[in-house]
Parts: sequence; structure tokens; C-alpha cells
Amino acid sequence: IQQLRNLYVSVTKFSVFVGLGFCICGIPSASGVLTILYGSPKGSDLLAVFLLCVLFMAPNGITEAFLHARVDEENVHRLSAHKVAMGVIYILMTVLLSFLFGAKGIILGNVFNMMMRFVYNVSWSIGFWKRMHLPVGWKDLVWLGNVYWSGVIGLSSSWIVWNPVLWWGCLVWSFFMFLWMMGSEGLHLIKAVQSCI
Repeated sequence: IQQLRNLYVSVTKFSVFVGLGFCICGIPSASGVLTILYGSPKGSDLLAVFLLCVLFMAPNGITEAFLHARVDEENVHRLSAHKVAMGVIYILMTVLLSFLFGAKGIILGNVFNMMMRFVYNVSWSIGFWKRMHLPVGWKDLVWLGNVYWSGVIGLSSSWIVWNPVLWWGCLVWSFFMFLWMMGSEGLHLIKAVQSCI
């Protein structure tokens, strides 16, 4: 079961890096990609906001799949109640944000939903590892928080540096920000996933 935990943590970390890579490299280049593909940057702001959703989509999928695979019969009803509550919160946030931001608000509501579900799944998995008498992995949680904060720094710097005229330079800058965040941890993750396979 220790190997299962190591694989779960490594795959979750790797998916966080993939999501951050799409965000940091994709958000500044959204306008350029749409201009190249369709001849107009119209809608690039919606694509950039949607890429924020990608940041939580992969880690949420992995953690939620683990939750559904490991939940026992007595906790299925509680899980269903939590899902209904999160669904109601999602609908309310989407309506509120769509009034505030229009079409972007609908996407931001989805971002909020993915973030909320990811936090719930991670907290459930912490309880699961405690029940299995395995270490909680506070180091992993601190790492996850640091990665998301460094992602915020990377995204902020990408938006600050972003300039439609200097699109390629911004893309290269964003890519180097992603590599900086990945650092030696990325190499460690690749080795950890390879060792578990």
C-alpha cells in the first residue's frame, strides 16, 4: 500500500506540473494561437480563462478517481451528499460570476468548482492514508501549496510580460518560468513514476 501511496502522490504532482505548463505557456500565447489559426485574436480572453480550469482539471481527475476507487459502502451516501452540496455551490457561484463577468464568469465558476472538488479529494485522501496508518505526507501538501503559489507567480509574470507584438518572446519567457518551477522536483517525479510502473 506504501507503493500505491507513492504512485498516487507522484502522479498527482506530475498532473499539477502539466496543468501549470498549459497555463503558464498557454495563457500568454492564447491570442497568438487564435490569430494564427483563425486570423483573429477574438475570444482569446475566454481561452486564457479556460486554461485556468486546466490547472485543476488533471489533478482533480486523478484524485477523484482515487476517491471513487477507494470509498467504502458506508461512506458512499456521505460522498453523494458532499457532491450535491458542491453542485449547489457551483451553480450559485456560476450564476453570480456570470452576472459579474459575463461569459468569463461561467468559466470561472467551473474553475472554482474544480478547485473545490480537488481540495475535497485531497482532504479525503489524507484521511484514507491516516486510516491505513501511513504518514499523511505534510511535506507533499506543503510542496503542493508551494507549486500553486509559484504557479500564481509564473502566471502573473506571464501576464505582466505579455505583449501581442512580442508573442514569441513571451512564450519563451513563460516556458522558462515553467522550467524554473519544475526544477529538480520534476526530474524526481519522472523517476518516481518510472520506478512505480
